[in-house]
Amino acid sequence: MIFEDIILKHGAIRCLQSDQGSHFKNELLAAITKLTGCKQVFSIPYHPMSNGQVERFNSTFCDQLKKYCNDNIHDWDVYLQSIVWAYNSGIHATTNFIPYELAFNRHLISPFEPPSSAISMLKPNDYWEIANRFKKLAIRAARLNIQQHQSLSKQRYDNGRTNRTYHQGELVWVRVLSGRSKFDSRFHGPFIIIERINDVKYIIEHAEMHYQQEEHVNNFIPLYDRK
Repeated sequence: MIFEDIILKHGAIRCLQSDQGSHFKNELLAAITKLTGCKQVFSIPYHPMSNGQVERFNSTFCDQLKKYCNDNIHDWDVYLQSIVWAYNSGIHATTNFIPYELAFNRHLISPFEPPSSAISMLKPNDYWEIANRFKKLAIRAARLNIQQHQSLSKQRYDNGRTNRTYHQGELVWVRVLSGRSKFDSRFHGPFIIIERINDVKYIIEHAEMHYQQEEHVNNFIPLYDRK
């Protein structure tokens, strides 16, 4: 699907970010990304905020899909393309633009709108200039709108919140995110900080079993020596 429906239609991908599901971490996709020069980046397990844009779209997508599948949940795949079209043809709340127009640099002709009786014939040079002008203005405005929304979201998230910075060699406990009963410990470890990737993402190593994993700083609590 990625090769035929995306790369062959829209061009090569510079970076592909996904969760760590088996449909993304496999030899076939690794070979495709290597051949096309695509950098593959994986989100932190059990931390959907690290790929928030996709998770937000999935939430909207699932809500729309449920509206069509109330009677029969087994034919949900029939409505996929229609829901994608509905999303791409509506004004996006963050960018204030229709996604189709930003992607293809032209007005979307909807099958639900009556055809216009007016016909305008533009010279090729005129069309190219108008299209380029619209593209520059639209992308600049959309980027500004996105930055404003991101700034507001960051302010709400950071309100009264600070992330501790951990250094290489420090010991931490890590939150157990799955497979835990109510009587089991909420944290396991200890783990050693191996590398700080960015402000919130670290590579850690189990102090006894010596396996490594990437983890979000929100799942840490520091280990203090009782001495």
